[in-house]
Amino acid sequence: MIAFIGCQKEAIIDTVKPDIQILAPTAGAVLSVGDVMPVEVDFSENLGLHTYFIWLVAEDGMPTLVEKQHLHALRHEVRLEFPLNGLEPGTYELQVTADDHDQNTTNAVVLVHLQ
Repeated sequence: MIAFIGCQKEAIIDTVKPDIQILAPTAGAVLSVGDVMPVEVDFSENLGLHTYFIWLVAEDGMPTLVEKQHLHALRHEVRLEFPLNGLEPGTYELQVTADDHDQNTTNAVVLVHLQ
């Protein structure tokens, strides 16, 4: 009988949620319908991001997708201008969700006003 003795690595269980920093728009920003909204978000994760979604959600709950991505990175930056065409005036939530490979999820929200 042959015995195998070797090194086994312990599985790393990730319990840390991704970090989301919404840099723009700022909370309470007032924007105009038909203009563009600057969107700047910084993501970081200790072992690696998996996916993120950025939504602009109207008062009635109707979401508009701003950006989504499936990625494998410790850090990621989003810098874009989102056109506000076809939207009604009112208060909107910019909702950002990110998760890692162990399904740890973080949500961040900023309120913006369209006139």
